[in-house]
Amino acid sequence: MTVGSEVLVLALAVVKAGGNAMLINEDNSGGDWVSVEEAVGSGRAFMVGVKPSLAVFDLDTPELVEGGERLREWAEAEGLPTLLVESGRVGHRHLYVRSEYRDRVLGQALSFGISKDAHRHNKGVRPPLAPHRKGLSGALIAPETVQEALEVLGPGEHDDSRYRNLPAWLVSLISDGDTDGRYSGRSPMALAIASGLRRCGYGFTAFRAAMTNRGNRGGAKYFALLDGEGNENPDGFLVRVWEKSADQWSPEEIAAGIAVVRARVGSVAWSGRTGNTDRSVMLALCELGTTSATTAMAFGVRRIAEAANLGSDKTVRGALGRLVDAGWLIREKASDSGDADTFRFGPETGKVTALISSPHIDKRTMCGTDDHIGDDRVLMHPVFRNGSGLGKSRGRTWFVLNQMDNPATVKEIAEAVGGDRRTIDRHLNVLADHGLAVKTGNKWAATGDYHRLDELAIELGAIDRVVQQMESHERQRHGYRTALRLAKNPQSIPPVDADDSAEEDMRDWQEEQELLHHLGLPSELYP
Repeated sequence: MTVGSEVLVLALAVVKAGGNAMLINEDNSGGDWVSVEEAVGSGRAFMVGVKPSLAVFDLDTPELVEGGERLREWAEAEGLPTLLVESGRVGHRHLYVRSEYRDRVLGQALSFGISKDAHRHNKGVRPPLAPHRKGLSGALIAPETVQEALEVLGPGEHDDSRYRNLPAWLVSLISDGDTDGRYSGRSPMALAIASGLRRCGYGFTAFRAAMTNRGNRGGAKYFALLDGEGNENPDGFLVRVWEKSADQWSPEEIAAGIAVVRARVGSVAWSGRTGNTDRSVMLALCELGTTSATTAMAFGVRRIAEAANLGSDKTVRGALGRLVDAGWLIREKASDSGDADTFRFGPETGKVTALISSPHIDKRTMCGTDDHIGDDRVLMHPVFRNGSGLGKSRGRTWFVLNQMDNPATVKEIAEAVGGDRRTIDRHLNVLADHGLAVKTGNKWAATGDYHRLDELAIELGAIDRVVQQMESHERQRHGYRTALRLAKNPQSIPPVDADDSAEEDMRDWQEEQELLHHLGLPSELYP
C-alpha cells in the first residue's frame, strides 16, 4: 500500500458520511473544499469532519498529552478502541477513541483536564498520516500498523448507500423553493437545504453546487447577495450556513424536545378565563412543530387557529401575546410586512431543522384522532370547539376523566381537573347527554371512542364550521396575494363580471345561513 493510499483509507475511515475535505493553507487558514480523494491527491494538508462514532482530541501541550494518556487508559479499561497518532510537531499527538456514546467519552476527557478547545469532533481533524502544512511527518504510535488503525477507527461511513438518495421534499425545496411558506425567510430555507443534504450524506461541494445554480430557487439568498443585497460575501454565506447545519437537530431530537414541552403544558392547571384557550394554542404549536419537524414555528394565526380549533384569529393573537408575556414562548418579529412572526419554545428547543417532510394537518386529518384518543391531541378535536362544539372546558373534563383508571366522584374529578365542583358537575351531565360519560351510583366514567367523537362533531355541525373557517382563510390568503400582485402591476386588474359578483354574493349568503343554523338562530335576524 502506497503512502497516498494509506492516507486515503485512513481519511475515509475518519470522515463523516458524505463529508468532504478542506485544504489547509501554509498560513493555517482554510482553503477550498474538495472531495477527500482530491485532497489526498493534491499532496497538501487537509482536514475532514469526524463521523459520530469517533471522539478526537488534539493534544498539543505536555498537560494535554498527560490527560490523553489517562483518557486512553480509561477507554481501554472500558473496552473502547483507541488510536494514538503523532501529528507532526514534536510532542504533539492526536487521540482517537471509538464509541457509540461519544458524549460519555467527551465528559470523561473533561474530567482528565482535556479542555473543550482540544476536542476536534465538531471542528474537523487532519486524518492520520495526512501531510502537515509545514511538511512535517506524522506517524502511528499505538497501534503502529495501518490495518490495526483501521480496525480501531471502525467501518467507514463516507459512501454509505443509506445517505445517497434525496427525499422528494428536499428535491422540491432545492428546485422550486419554499412553495408552502414553511420557512420564515430565505436564510432558514438555505439552512434546511444544507441540513437535508448533510443528513443524506452529501458534502459542501454538493451544497454549493445546488445553491449556485440559478435554475434552483432554493438558492435565492445566495443570488440576492451576489446581486448586491446586503453586505455578506455570498460564498461566505454558504460556508456559514453549511457549518451551522452540522448543529441542527434530527427529527427524533425535535420530537423529543417538543414532547418535553407537551409534558410541561399538561402539568399546568391553566386556570382563569383564558386558560383553556392558551393551552389549546400551545398544543397546536406543539402539533404544528411536530408535523413540520421544526421548533421555529413561523405559522400564521389562521393556521394556528385551524390546528387549535379556535374560531377567531383575534383569539389566537391574544393567546400568543399572553404566552409570550408568561415566558412560554419567544417571539421573533417577521422582517417583512405580511410574513408571520416566528415563535420558539425557548433556547433549549430553539434549533430549526427540516430533515424529513412531515404531512401538515389538513381537512383530511382534522377529524379522526385515531390512536391519539388517550393523549392531549384529543383536546384539539373539532367536537370540543367553542360555539359549534361542546367547548374546550368540557373537552378538558372528558380528557381528564378518560385518563382515570377507575370511576370517580365529581369531587375527585374536579380536583383532577382543577375546576369548580358545580362547573364540573354541569360538564359531566352535558357529556352524558352526548354519550361521552356514564354515571353509576355517585361515580362517573368516560365513554365513547374516537369514532364517537367524529360522529358528534358531524352531528353538532362542528366539522362544517371547521371547513367554512378553512375556506374563509384560504379566500383571505388569496385576496392578500392578489392585492400584492395588483399593487405591483395595477394594469392587471381584470374587469368585474356581474355574474361572478352575483355568484360571490350568493355564496356569502349561503355561508351566513349555515352559520345561523348551526348557532340555532333564525335565518332572518331582523323581520
